[in-house]
Amino acid sequence: MTEDSRATRRDLLASFLMGGGLVLAYGTLALQGILFLLPKRLRPKTRLIFAGRIDQFTVGAVTTIHDLDGNAILVKRGETGFEAFSSVCPHLGCRVHWEAAEETSPAMAQKYEAKVEALLTQPEHVWLKGLSPEEAEALRQMYA
Repeated sequence: MTEDSRATRRDLLASFLMGGGLVLAYGTLALQGILFLLPKRLRPKTRLIFAGRIDQFTVGAVTTIHDLDGNAILVKRGETGFEAFSSVCPHLGCRVHWEAAEETSPAMAQKYEAKVEALLTQPEHVWLKGLSPEEAEALRQMYA
C-alpha cells in the first residue's frame, strides 16, 4: 500500500459522521411515513386553540368556546389553571349541559367530574367493570 491510499483518522471520522447523518435523516423520514400511515384514532388528540385572554374567564365558571371545526369545548377556570372538556356524552353522544359545578348528561342523568370520567348516579344498568355493589355504592357516596 502506498501512503496515498491509506485512510487517515480524519477520513474515518468523516465517514462515521456522514453515515450517522444518513441514518438520522432516513430514520426521520421513515418515522414520518409511519405516522402518516397510522389511523387518526391512534394519534394524540391534543390541539392548541386561542380561547381568549385569561382575565376573560372567571374562576369557577364554565365557558363554551368553539374550535375551527365548530366543535363546542367547555372550558372551566380553576384556582390553579384551566380544564377543557368535550361537550359530548361519551355514552350516547348527546350534548352535555353544565349545571352549577357539575356536568350532567341529559339522556342518562349521569354526573361527570374532571378527574373521574363517569360517576354513576341513576342508571343502574351502567356499572364500572369489576366493581362489587358495595364498591359502587362507596364510589357514589364519595363523589355525590
